[in-house]
Amino acid sequence: MKNVLISTLITIIVIFAFATTAPAQEDPQLDEFPSNVKVHTGNGSLRIRDIDYSPDGKHLVVACSNNGVLLYKTQIVEKPVLLKDHPESAWSVSFSPDGTMLASAGRFNTITLFNKDIKRQIPTYKDILKSGIRSLEFSPDSEIIATSNFDRTISLLDVQTGKALHTLNIHRELIRPLLKFSPDGKTIVTGTLNDTIQLWDVTTGKHIRTHENNRILIKCVAFSPNSKTIALPTYDKRNQTISFRNVDNWQATHSVIDKHDILRKMGFVNSMAFSPDGKTIVTGCAFAILQWNVDTGEHIRMLTGPLKRYSGPGPFVLYSPDGTTIVTAGMGEIHLWDGKTGAHIRQLLTDL
Repeated sequence: MKNVLISTLITIIVIFAFATTAPAQEDPQLDEFPSNVKVHTGNGSLRIRDIDYSPDGKHLVVACSNNGVLLYKTQIVEKPVLLKDHPESAWSVSFSPDGTMLASAGRFNTITLFNKDIKRQIPTYKDILKSGIRSLEFSPDSEIIATSNFDRTISLLDVQTGKALHTLNIHRELIRPLLKFSPDGKTIVTGTLNDTIQLWDVTTGKHIRTHENNRILIKCVAFSPNSKTIALPTYDKRNQTISFRNVDNWQATHSVIDKHDILRKMGFVNSMAFSPDGKTIVTGCAFAILQWNVDTGEHIRMLTGPLKRYSGPGPFVLYSPDGTTIVTAGMGEIHLWDGKTGAHIRQLLTDL
């Protein structure tokens, strides 16, 4: 009996500690939050970790930590194809911009490459890194794969040989899956577990600058199509906004105009993406998908419809290459939306 009481007391102390240290999150079903949306904090049937469009927009690839890699045809309604050659658990996926390859990363130090028809597996890189891979991305010229690794390094790998061109290793904290090439291929941005993002020169591997964000986690950034601007979430006490910064001098040009405190009410921004024309940006918050005007910073709309579940991992958001469609993925649900009007197009099938 004594042991039971001690165990119960320890459990209460642990729960209290997490409750008092975790950031406050207001009830998202208040005010502007759609009344038809239910918030779930558990995992959906698919544990989605990453998404990417093929350059022609005809395919969508989804990395799932419990199902591997799923491949969808975006123009028709059908079940996804499960890429059987990939390990069961996938953490990241990336189409090469030239449309010839698809790369995926498993939980361990393995990168699987498929040819453009996704019918034949081409060389798989195993044990080329010292630790597991958290995320990966092709460079705009399709010649380099950047990987974010569990040993606190970033590796820039030659696609043809798998050999490391540069290793970026001055992060002090565990690197999370914040890894983005600029569209012109000159710069790469990475992130650490706490509040720091860093910019690097792709050609030389040299560090350019570090940005700290008041010890608040930055989960995502987005490059503008012309590579001149970076959008990132910024925080001031309890307020959250999206800041646009000049890549060359890191000066803030402007922020989004959030008159109704939508961002504060809808939780942390987990992902964001510019439209291909650079005029709008979509943000995937913990409890809402939002569109903003890049030039004016004004809120355009909240994507609402049959989307029933929010929260992590994700939601992940992405524009199609032609900007006509937005994909949102998270909590086992994948939806397509009209990129111009925000109207819901359809929900993709997730039963295998």
